[in-house]
Amino acid sequence: MNLFIKHFIIGLAFTLVCINPIIADNFDDNIQLNNNDVNVEMTSVIVRGIETEIKLSFRDQEFRKVYEGYPITVKVNDQPVVVRVIKGNASFKYKFSKKEDFEIKISGFTYTKKVNPIPLWFSIIPPLIAILFALIFKEVFTALFIGILVGTATMFWYQDTSLIPAIFKGMFAIVDTYIIEALTESGHMAIIIFSML
Repeated sequence: MNLFIKHFIIGLAFTLVCINPIIADNFDDNIQLNNNDVNVEMTSVIVRGIETEIKLSFRDQEFRKVYEGYPITVKVNDQPVVVRVIKGNASFKYKFSKKEDFEIKISGFTYTKKVNPIPLWFSIIPPLIAILFALIFKEVFTALFIGILVGTATMFWYQDTSLIPAIFKGMFAIVDTYIIEALTESGHMAIIIFSML
């Protein structure tokens, strides 16, 4: 019986030693990614001190096949971050604390973006301006429009746009983004209909 256990352990060890190179070959670190193989998605509005989710989409089929379900190490501003590839996608959270060049490196892929996060205290300014305009001019719709304009212009200004273009981009974003989104959301539409009755 003792001889059987020894042979079993030796056979198991031999099998693991023989299979290990086959498994290791499946995890090839030599897969080189270029700038067309990875898509990085992150919100355009970044608030200082609040975690932002960054999504990575891998287009390279060989990379997806090899690393599907496994963790990979991504360099974020030269700091290693471990993410898991699920259905060709991976995500991680990053907290921006100052104006910086944000950089992601995976194999041969490099993504760089200048990020200037909006201070959290600045989020109180647009509502205060809207309230102030409503009290002064006794006109709610104009006050709301001015408050939203200040907020959208601030978002574009912190995306490295100068002041005048930021105001115009903010004005157009109110019309083509925020009003459309507000009208298509059922909760907002219910409030609008209730207010009109």
